[in-house]
Amino acid sequence: FICIEFSIKKDVSIYNVAVLRTSGEKVLTRAAVKAIHDAARYNPFPRYWTINRLNIIGTFIYRLSGFYMY
Repeated sequence: FICIEFSIKKDVSIYNVAVLRTSGEKVLTRAAVKAIHDAARYNPFPRYWTINRLNIIGTFIYRLSGFYMY
C-alpha cells in the first residue's frame, strides 16, 4: 500500500503532499499523488470551522489482475 499525508488549506488548495510509505512501485506512487491533485475540486470549509488547514493521511491499495499491492 501507499500512505500519503497532505493538507487542504482553507482556500481549498492542496498543501504539503508527502509520501509516508511507498509500495516500491514508482508508477503507483506517482498515480496516488496525481489522484490527490486531480481530485482538488474540494468544497470550501464550513464557515464555523476555525481551522486554516485540514490534515489528511490517506492509504492507497491497488488491486492489479487479482493481486493486491501492499
